[in-house]
Amino acid sequence: MKRANIQNFLTALAVTSILTFVAGCQPQAQPTVEPSSQPSGRTEKVVFPLARAIKQPISKYTLDELAEMWPAFRHAPIETAGFNHFTLPFHYTSLDGSGDSNEALAFSFLLSHSIDWAPGCYCTRHAYFTFKRARRYMCELAINYNKEKIKFAIKDWQATHAVGGKLIQSKDGYAGTLEIYDRSGKKGLEKEYKKPREYFDLLGDMSVDVMKFLGHTPSRALVQHLHRRRCEHHQSLIDLGKAAFVKEKSEEEFGLYEQILKRDPGFADVRYWWANQKWWRDRNRHKLEYQMALAMDSYLIVPAVWDFHPEYCSDKKLAGKHSQWIRKAEWLVGTDFPDFLMIRLKSACKKKQISHNLLVRTTKVAAKYPNSHWYLWYLSEAHRQGWGSGDSDLAASMSLVGMRDRYLTSSADKDDVTERFALSMIDLGRNDIAAQVLLPLFRKKYSKGGASQAGWYAKEVAKCLDIMGRHEEAIAFYRIAFKGLSEGDPEKNRALVKGAIAAALAGKGDILKQILRDRRKELADANMLYLLEAYHDALDGKPVDIKVVAKKSRHKTPWNHQEEDVLYIQMDLLAGKDVRRKGLKSWMNATPNNRPFMILFDAYDRKDPQPESACFYEAIEWIYGNDPWVKKAVADYRQRAKKTKVLSADELLKRLKDFTPIPFPEKDTSRKKLAGKVLRTLPPGAVAAAIRKITEKREFAKAEELALRLHHLGIDCDLWIVSAHANHMVHLVRQARQKANRLKTGENRSGL
Repeated sequence: MKRANIQNFLTALAVTSILTFVAGCQPQAQPTVEPSSQPSGRTEKVVFPLARAIKQPISKYTLDELAEMWPAFRHAPIETAGFNHFTLPFHYTSLDGSGDSNEALAFSFLLSHSIDWAPGCYCTRHAYFTFKRARRYMCELAINYNKEKIKFAIKDWQATHAVGGKLIQSKDGYAGTLEIYDRSGKKGLEKEYKKPREYFDLLGDMSVDVMKFLGHTPSRALVQHLHRRRCEHHQSLIDLGKAAFVKEKSEEEFGLYEQILKRDPGFADVRYWWANQKWWRDRNRHKLEYQMALAMDSYLIVPAVWDFHPEYCSDKKLAGKHSQWIRKAEWLVGTDFPDFLMIRLKSACKKKQISHNLLVRTTKVAAKYPNSHWYLWYLSEAHRQGWGSGDSDLAASMSLVGMRDRYLTSSADKDDVTERFALSMIDLGRNDIAAQVLLPLFRKKYSKGGASQAGWYAKEVAKCLDIMGRHEEAIAFYRIAFKGLSEGDPEKNRALVKGAIAAALAGKGDILKQILRDRRKELADANMLYLLEAYHDALDGKPVDIKVVAKKSRHKTPWNHQEEDVLYIQMDLLAGKDVRRKGLKSWMNATPNNRPFMILFDAYDRKDPQPESACFYEAIEWIYGNDPWVKKAVADYRQRAKKTKVLSADELLKRLKDFTPIPFPEKDTSRKKLAGKVLRTLPPGAVAAAIRKITEKREFAKAEELALRLHHLGIDCDLWIVSAHANHMVHLVRQARQKANRLKTGENRSGL
């Protein structure tokens, strides 16, 4: 569902807005017969302009290097922020011989889940999960606490602390000892509870003391909640303890939980755990959600509250209580508790709408708790999207934190957040980085499940490689995407079309011809048959009249429109004309991250240099200067340029005077026409070139103001990618300011 939502947005990138704006100005998919991987031997008569550009290499950055490149999200240190408790098997002593040692194991289970109520907790491997997965040394620790074994266990589960102790049963109740160990295995706390008390009173007392030791003082309401009885029958605790070391997800384990729930249907901790483990075996989402609702109706448990999806719950009346449960949970821990704020973020992502106040508030909380993995996942989505802040830099920075955090996901990987980072890189025109991080994910998915599991990844990798000028390599990935994507998904036929276009650009006429022969129906369904026939004719050296081609177009979408214009512009260039030059400028202003359009703009300028093109070259050197094609294009331009014209920041500020320089402007649809009109007056790269110039002069306030005004224009114009581009420049200016401040501080310290 997450990936589908992301892709729906990408597919509809400014769905009507780009088309409206531009109009205002004016692997091979799976064939019936596999094509040979060898060249056909025929000399192609045409080399398209996009095929002549220098290929962009796939980047090879380390995670640390990427974090330095995308530092927008400032947060507490990952290593020390929050905590991940590892719960040891409690030891047991019965003073009168009437007790049962299973009571201690049940105590570990309940304490492990109670500690989740501390806001910095990012534990996902609770007692019983660890008991079963690390059975050998956990059984040893159930008998004796050994410093080296505790140290090993903490490291093994990427925990920050181990929590254990002793339960002492007598005729008067339960006493005990609480022990907390740090990463070195050293005991940081040992507290005795000498006076016997009721079982759940001792559980509540220890839960509160663990939280206090780990830096959180619970509210009075939470203290009361932690002391509540969880079950009415003592036998339920004994049966819960018996489940500690039985085979994971076995009928024996589930049988024990079912006996408990038959006896104590309100034992919420057990109900949630039983339902969770059953879901991992049976994958019945409706049963899981119903059982979570029943659990919350008895006693609130943190993961049940934040992970509940009422739309899947079979009991709609019960599911309708979710908002009540959330309010009650917030009453216990406050409204800034990360797990419960995440519920609001999830809702915002679903509705594609978030308030400025919530975005600021959730970002502030995230900075305190960078190991709250899924919280950051949703928050990065809210920042990346146009309905949020349209800030792909901040989203990328948050994703990088998620890729490096200490959180253990259920799948033990960071694939979801890595995908999110890649999409942010695509937003910012860094397809080289996106390809770097997506390729390993593609290989993993493809090796496990073939094209059916790897289709989405293949499509994204193909698009990146294609944009980077690696057209021949892209063909194979488009082929896998076409094979793997579901029937009815519009991206399936688009992968077929893009694979055919990549073949044309790579000069692989035999592959293009084969696709036209074997996949005519799919191409017609995508309304792109006429376009690929034009590519084929051009590649064969036949005359192509773009006016005739254009008349065959039907039911244009922004995607069709863009692909058409890419061909028309290339044919215009091949004919030595510049009829399509003005329309290209409009595309570039609407999609400033588009490398193919940059290449085509450069091709026009090489034929007919224009003074205002200086803006474009200054801009791409500043933002995409690592691209070897950009380096060559800029160097060639400077050699041939005789007269240049770069608009000043002051002139641009006048043009953008109607757009307030604020980080979170609200879209005003009544100003869309005005915003589009202003944007069309700007030479491509003009704002970026001016910002670069005044940033180099250390006029940081003016540079940031100019970028923010462009950001506001993008919001009003409903061109989200323009806002992302503008926000990227805001971050470049801020980084330059910070660097200048560091240099100034260093000069002062050295006495210069």
